[in-house]
Amino acid sequence: MILAATALALTGCTAGGRNSVSYLLQQEKAQMRSNLARQIGASPQELQRAFDASPEAERRHAEELSKLWVAKLGKSDDTRMQKHLQLVVDRLVQPLNSRGIDYKVLLVKDEQINAFTPGGGIIVVQEGLLMYCDTEGQVAAVMAHEIAHVLRRHPLRQRQYGIARKAGRSLTDAITPDAVEDSIGKALRLGGGATINAAIRAQEKEADSIAIDIMVAAGYDPNEMVNVQRVFRQYAPQGSRLANLLYGSHPLSKDREVASLKKINESYPGVRGDVSSAAFEKLIRSYHERRMKKLAAKL
Repeated sequence: MILAATALALTGCTAGGRNSVSYLLQQEKAQMRSNLARQIGASPQELQRAFDASPEAERRHAEELSKLWVAKLGKSDDTRMQKHLQLVVDRLVQPLNSRGIDYKVLLVKDEQINAFTPGGGIIVVQEGLLMYCDTEGQVAAVMAHEIAHVLRRHPLRQRQYGIARKAGRSLTDAITPDAVEDSIGKALRLGGGATINAAIRAQEKEADSIAIDIMVAAGYDPNEMVNVQRVFRQYAPQGSRLANLLYGSHPLSKDREVASLKKINESYPGVRGDVSSAAFEKLIRSYHERRMKKLAAKL
């Protein structure tokens, strides 16, 4: 009789609903995250995006973040270019074991020279990148770089680094006396930031290297990776090496260019491939016209 009652109690506790063990554990987990978020100055959503590591959760969080970026920057009206960029990405991932990842390109209006991925197969391309890319191969190099980030799950790790940065800043504030905050406190923050930036720079170098492999597998000329790095070096603002070491999360374009050339010479000597296409050349003209107008306005 006692055994039966115990079994009944356990059944009631594990059968789902608000009294189930699973539900109670989830509630405790949510409360712990909420408390931690409050302590380090992060939102519960930030913690969830950083530590929900399943592919499904990563995709869901990536869609949430990409919607925020599209709302902020504005969706591009150039649907033909977006479709072509999707074709480029589809070509790049076709030879890969993409583990069921559904890759999706979003083109936004912002004129910064940039593309990025929040993970989960979503790639956000800013129109400014197209203004300064001369060939489809150069765009493919950037897309391959973002695909490499997705494959290595770098965006998830970067969100975790972000939480670590906030936690470190909160800890520094807690242990540093007011009298020495300006000296020791800043030094501790600087050291922590430099360490995290170094980790992110390592991700960028890894993504460049993997991107070259992806380009070759898809039939693109790997030298277009070097060429696009030269474009970035010419037009993107460059800081000092010391500033890049301490504050920058991306390697200097010159360093990336040299590293890419070394990888190609060692792994793919003499390998060539597609540089551009007639369809891309037609679509890119209006972007190059915008670039010329922008450069002329600075003279």
